[in-house]
Amino acid sequence: MRFASLRSFTIDELQAGEVGDLLALQEVNLRSNVSPKVASSEGFVTFQYSPEIMMSMLSDMPQPIAKHSQQIVGYALSTSLKAASQIALLHPLIALCQNIQFRSKPLSEQSFYFMGQVCVREGWRGLGVFDALYERHRQLFSGVYDCVVTEV
Repeated sequence: MRFASLRSFTIDELQAGEVGDLLALQEVNLRSNVSPKVASSEGFVTFQYSPEIMMSMLSDMPQPIAKHSQQIVGYALSTSLKAASQIALLHPLIALCQNIQFRSKPLSEQSFYFMGQVCVREGWRGLGVFDALYERHRQLFSGVYDCVVTEV
């Protein structure tokens, strides 16, 4: 499905009416729903966000998405420390951040947010979608936060 390079995509921010579309893309790419071959070569997502969590995250921060013809082809979620504290899966990462130094200063003394989960629709991978989403994060948040934390 490498024909997607003939298409263009735009970078936008998720709207409340699109949460269901994002969650549908997420579901298709859950580890339990992709083949072992795809999981090892192209990746997968591990956590299934609920509509309520997504709406909470959306109300807290913009959520960058990539779209083609009104279809979401990728996303790179942004999560504030406040929103992350409501997601049990992120509690170990929050705790880890208490002991990390960035630019000779404890991360706990800096303003940061979490970037992730990241997902790009099959057929759109390797075409610069993630790079464009990352750039949108930089545009949206570089003047607000000292740094971004992500976990792979």
